[in-house]
Parts: sequence; C-alpha cells; structure tokens
Amino acid sequence: MVNIAYLSHPSAWGLTALFAYQTAVTRNFNVHGQWMIRSYLITFTFVLVRVPNPIRRWREMSDLNFGIVLALLMFLCYFGADLVLNWREITIKRAA
Repeated sequence: MVNIAYLSHPSAWGLTALFAYQTAVTRNFNVHGQWMIRSYLITFTFVLVRVPNPIRRWREMSDLNFGIVLALLMFLCYFGADLVLNWREITIKRAA
C-alpha cells in the first residue's frame, strides 16, 4: 500500500505548478506570480526534508511520523509564506 505522504508532496507541487501555468496562459500575471511562489515553496519543502538526512533519528523515522512532518512542513511553507507576503494587507485598517 502506498503511503499517502508520498503522494501528497508531488500532488501539491503538481497542482500549484498547474495553476501557475494556467494563470500565465490566461495572462493573469499577478495571480501567476502568487501561484509560482507557492509552487517554489512546495519545492523547497522537498529540500527541507532532505537536509537533515545525515541525522540518524531523522533517517530512521517511521513512515507515519515522516508523513506528519512532511504535511506540517508543506503547511508551514505554503501558508506561512502567504501570511508573510500578505501581512500588510492582513493587518492594515481599511478606511470606512
């Protein structure tokens, strides 16, 4: 049986890249830039997961724990970057 964690990462990357491509084709470049950033961040989680490979406890992590860590990293990279990039829009008070 295939672990869902091993499918979630390539699926998230593929979907964000597909949305970025579709927005570029329709010439919606502002939204395209947002989807490209998301795609790069999902790609960055691939690197983040492999950097600690020299650490023995990391390499010997169970599949369940690895799936949880991968999901958390993807969530933090995806939504954390959205929060940072849009912080001004989130926190600014709008004139009534």
